[in-house]
Amino acid sequence: MPVVPASRHYGGPGLGEGIWRCPSCGADNAGPLALGCPACGAGRPGHRADATQAPPPPPSPLPSVPPADIASDDLALRWIRQHPAATLAEAFSAGFAEGLQEARRTLRPGDLVHAEPAFDERGKLTRTLISALELFRDQVLAGSPEETRTGEWMTAAEVTAFLKTLHAQLDRELAIHA
Repeated sequence: MPVVPASRHYGGPGLGEGIWRCPSCGADNAGPLALGCPACGAGRPGHRADATQAPPPPPSPLPSVPPADIASDDLALRWIRQHPAATLAEAFSAGFAEGLQEARRTLRPGDLVHAEPAFDERGKLTRTLISALELFRDQVLAGSPEETRTGEWMTAAEVTAFLKTLHAQLDRELAIHA
């Protein structure tokens, strides 16, 4: 390890090359810190000092006996009885798939139909103008460009007032087509 001096003329050991105490076993060591503790092996590259610990137990399987508050016709209960060695993740995935299938079975034919409002060409033009003017007002006119000061363009306040009339016109068109 390179010597890390405290000043220009420091001649002592570098970082981790002096006497140091092992945090695991408390032994005083004189060797380099990078090699770890020679007494217990803590800090040694590729070595774990507490390797004698047993690994954690595997997760327990799902309970085979249902709780008393679950109805006897419950889908999850039936699945647990059919797959007693399943993991919790497998049970979750199976329950999700079964829930989707059950939802599809109970749908009525008209449940997924979303009626879009019918706009004529004038309504489409009005919505497009509203969107474009709102964007132009927020992006360009809010900065007070030269064209608004000379009167060439409408000011942001004038555009907002015009947008109110366009929104009212669009609302009338929706009421007519509804």
